[in-house]
Amino acid sequence: MNALILMLAPLIPLLLACFAYRLQSRWWLFAAALPALYLGLMGEQGSTITLPWLMLGMHLSLDATAQQFLLFGAMIWMLASLYIPGRDLMPGAMGHRKQSFLLAMAGNLLLIIAADMLTFYVGFALMGLSAYGLIWGPSQRARKAARVYLVFTLIGELALFSALLLLLVNSQSLLFAELHSESLPQAAVALLLLGFGIKVALPGLHLWLPGAYTLAPIFGVALLSGPMMKAGLLGWLRFLPLGEPLDPLWGNLLLLLGVAGVVLGMSVGMFQRDPRSVLAYSSISKMGLFSALIGFTLNHPGMAAELLPVIVLLALHHLMVKPMLFMGLDLWRKGAAAYWLLPALTLLSLSLMAFPLTGGGAVKNLMSDALNDNLAWLLFLGGIAAALLMSRFLWLLWNSKQSAEYHRLTLSAWLMVLPLAVWAPFAWDGMSVKASALLPLLSAAVLLLIGQFLRRRFDLLQQPMLSVGNSMSWRIPLLAGESVKAESDWQLVKRFRQRYLQGFARWQLMGLRDTAVWWLMLMLLLALALRN
Repeated sequence: MNALILMLAPLIPLLLACFAYRLQSRWWLFAAALPALYLGLMGEQGSTITLPWLMLGMHLSLDATAQQFLLFGAMIWMLASLYIPGRDLMPGAMGHRKQSFLLAMAGNLLLIIAADMLTFYVGFALMGLSAYGLIWGPSQRARKAARVYLVFTLIGELALFSALLLLLVNSQSLLFAELHSESLPQAAVALLLLGFGIKVALPGLHLWLPGAYTLAPIFGVALLSGPMMKAGLLGWLRFLPLGEPLDPLWGNLLLLLGVAGVVLGMSVGMFQRDPRSVLAYSSISKMGLFSALIGFTLNHPGMAAELLPVIVLLALHHLMVKPMLFMGLDLWRKGAAAYWLLPALTLLSLSLMAFPLTGGGAVKNLMSDALNDNLAWLLFLGGIAAALLMSRFLWLLWNSKQSAEYHRLTLSAWLMVLPLAVWAPFAWDGMSVKASALLPLLSAAVLLLIGQFLRRRFDLLQQPMLSVGNSMSWRIPLLAGESVKAESDWQLVKRFRQRYLQGFARWQLMGLRDTAVWWLMLMLLLALALRN
């Protein structure tokens, strides 16, 4: 029975995608994730099914990691399906969106239960390419964001396909269970870091993310920030030989890029003026933390047994909370009752900050114990980044306008999932509450208070904003600029051009004065934390 449902989990949405243009009700999309939800709740771990006649042999398996990803991922897919509008301004667009939704779901569920490399790649490619239809929209900016996403996705798919070919040559089997570090060429490791690094938005590979998160329909953003982004992390967990010796170069590189991601997300996200953009850079920061933890695990294979379950739990928490924040923001903008929605969004934000007595705080304590006091500075930095970005998000949320268009069904469904998103990690054993978890939050509060004082006293952080790379990606302050008129595209080298800039210097970008103040305060707090 479990083996049959294991096969039906990706097959049902794939079959429904063939009839997407005829499906009038979104309940079909909701029901498509039910087999995956059943496997997540009641599936028997260890269930397998092999289809030797399909491709080079398709192997599906339900292990503990797959079951957890299925459970939380299926809930987000089901909740997001209720946010698909009943009609669209563009003729035929709803059929296109429903088909993209179902194909992306089929690919995502397939890669989660894949037990071999080829099946994982097929699911990953199906999910990634289908997501183009979830971002695409009627406006020129939305279409451009979709094209940028597609370009990065194709680069990632090419890298993964090349890595797969190298693994086929050097390995005797396609099964993950038989993949060892000896069969991983250095080039294959580099390609795996590149291919999955695009999905998790490593610095330099993240340029697709801000535009997609800002301009895609809300159900598409919920899926991109939840199940789809975590597919890149799951790819590293499946392909990389965590727990076995590997060249330290790759672990150090991933650790360095991860720290850079935390810094990038915090530095740029604090200057955003759209709550969606703040959440986008928050994802970059949080995925940077995940990447750094994977890099540390690569360099310390003896700690993999303790670290990997906690990394998975941390990823599952983010998989639930971030889509809930995006969908809650949409409810807020559509006029849902502010007297309870704002506290609910604040609670989700506190959980993402790892506040004590929330699921995020419990997972962070578990991570600190698993690290044995290693990388304490990274957890501290990640905590400050999350606190600053979520504070900025709540501030912008409070000052944003509301309409009166929300649907009671989406509101009720969102409320039902809210407690699970905030407190689900407490269902795992070994959770605890530590007073030291408040240190990054208090440090972030000090930074915000000092920044607000300097802003009023010296008129800091009031400079015009310049888009670098893309009007939908980087926005950073000019150096004492007074007026800006710039046009730039995502191709930083090929198509970067500016009409004129006025300030201290024509080509001096970045508010050095403002940024230096923030970073001096941050480094001082970090040094004090490390000293203690």
